[in-house]
Amino acid sequence: MDEQLYRGVLAALEVSHAPTTTPNGRAIAYSELEKFKERNDCDDYAMYILENFEHDNYARHFALQCLSYKATTIGNDPGPLGESLRLKAATLLTNGTKPLNIEAPHIKVLQV
Repeated sequence: MDEQLYRGVLAALEVSHAPTTTPNGRAIAYSELEKFKERNDCDDYAMYILENFEHDNYARHFALQCLSYKATTIGNDPGPLGESLRLKAATLLTNGTKPLNIEAPHIKVLQV
């Protein structure tokens, strides 16, 4: 995992949700986040974010969006990419991201 890329994604998420961000700054942050979703390894970063509870709900929500996007693009692939994604999905279904009694409602909805 590229630590600089990981930190960049977290920074873009922070900028995109900060109330003091200018519209132009927010648009740039959203653009960076959308480009990130298209990376072949975005699901690896997403799982890392979900497995580390110190991330805020914005980061965790974005990680689930990355997995959802990836599922629409390679979810039916019978090869190793599709198999890897299905394994990650099974892990999330089995373990969840956080205990449901403390999970944010908008995260619970994405997990189902």
